[in-house]
Formats: sequence, structure tokens, C-alpha cells
Amino acid sequence: MYSLVGLLLGVLAHREGLPMAIRSCYYPLIGNRIFGWLGDLIDIIAIVTSLMSVCAKAGLSAQLVNTGMADSWPQYFEEGDKNLQVCLLFKPFLQQKRSNISLSVGHPLGPHRADPADDPL
Repeated sequence: MYSLVGLLLGVLAHREGLPMAIRSCYYPLIGNRIFGWLGDLIDIIAIVTSLMSVCAKAGLSAQLVNTGMADSWPQYFEEGDKNLQVCLLFKPFLQQKRSNISLSVGHPLGPHRADPADDPL
């Protein structure tokens, strides 16, 4: 499905000179109206639905990992522990922040070999 949208965007951008935006996929249907408020609405809907799907996937993944940890180590974790799910959601963001900081200050060993004691999780 993603390749179909990418192919359509590439063809329309190359042949018609249209922008690489989701509104361009609707050019064959609505024509030059993609450059008005209707095109803006299409782009807004595409961005909002993409954001909502990413958030939903992240939340479901945290619940799944929490359930797996509770099944594997019931003496340490409870199923449905909200604090653990929040930690599981924010750990990738904290790791990315740590990598960005170590790269920006010029850490000699790179982000992957930075001190693991700095990782709060």
C-alpha cells in the first residue's frame, strides 16, 4: 500500500510537476482544486490520521510488552501496570535524546558506547 502511494506521488511529481504531498494523489479526481482549501484539508486529515495511528501503535505495543513481561516474570511485574507502560513508551525517546546529546558534544566513543549508567531506564 505504501509503495502504491509512493509510486503515484513520484509519477505525478515528475510528469505533472505537483508537490510531493498527499493532496497530489487526488489530482486525477479533483484537478486543480488540490491547490485550494480542499487540498489543505486533505493534507491535514492525512497528517492527523498518521499521527493517531502511530500513537495507537505505540500504546498497543507498550501494553503487549507489559503483558509479556508480566507473564514471563510475574514476581516482578503486574499485568496492566500503567507506570511500566509509560516507561516503555518514553524509553525510545530518552535513548534518542541521549544519542543526540552525545553526538552534539562530540563524545569520542559515539552514542552506542556512552556510559550505560547515564540511562535512567
